[in-house]
Amino acid sequence: MLQPETNFNFAYLDEQTNNPAKAIHLFSDRGSLELGKRADFITVHNDGVVPCLTTTICQGRRVT
Repeated sequence: MLQPETNFNFAYLDEQTNNPAKAIHLFSDRGSLELGKRADFITVHNDGVVPCLTTTICQGRRVT
């Protein structure tokens, strides 16, 4: 289970993902992580020096 950082700004994440999908009228099937919606995403570990890609999920499958 993901453990978000305590200072993570979820409102910022919503703004950066929801608004573009809404702007191009695709929010019904993408723009947020919800059951039944399309989503490709990555996870990144930031050690304070260099952010490092840790996982890539594409079409529901882990590819890295």
